[in-house]
Amino acid sequence: MLFRSEEYHAQLLPLEWDRVRRWLFGGRAGGWQARVGEVWRDRGTYSFLPNSGDITGSVNALRERFAQTGWEGSAGDWDLHLGLAWQESRYRADQADDTTADLRTSRFEALGRWWLAELRLARSWGGEERNAHTTTFGMDWQRDKTQRFRYELLGDPPSDDNYAAQRLGFYVQDEWRLAERQRLVLGLRQDGVHGGDSSWNPRAAWVWSPQPGQSLKLM
Repeated sequence: MLFRSEEYHAQLLPLEWDRVRRWLFGGRAGGWQARVGEVWRDRGTYSFLPNSGDITGSVNALRERFAQTGWEGSAGDWDLHLGLAWQESRYRADQADDTTADLRTSRFEALGRWWLAELRLARSWGGEERNAHTTTFGMDWQRDKTQRFRYELLGDPPSDDNYAAQRLGFYVQDEWRLAERQRLVLGLRQDGVHGGDSSWNPRAAWVWSPQPGQSLKLM
């Protein structure tokens, strides 16, 4: 069936909506900082029934929660950063489905929960002189405690794909001051996944800053 553009728009408009709520709480004390927060987002959109092609509404829901804490200070001549975070994300998409005898709801859901930790040491050498440089050593760890993907027609048993993983990474970076507005960055990173292979990733970049707030980077 063909619709005039005004009629088509009027039919779709009530199906398009977006609602968001969020809160965030954080604080600092000395070198410590912490944040915790949540985000809820429900979004309505139009979709088409697989068999008939009729227009119907679908709902996408996103829920995110997180908590972070960290500390920044000194360890001798080195600047030290420690961080720890927990995050959870749940995405759900519901859509009408007419591929069976009765009109039903098809659902896809993705759920993830993971931990992250980071340790970083940095030190500058040579002050403001040309060829002065900053050396950074770091380690970061991520544990994907839950990674679940679920497909289902409501009323039937769901089909789940579950995963868990753990990654540990190490990196070193040296940033050289070639001139007043030019810097050279060299680095190397190694990542290992539990039960998988390790990967090595070198990095090289030249950065030119013609004036504050502007930069050109070649990597």
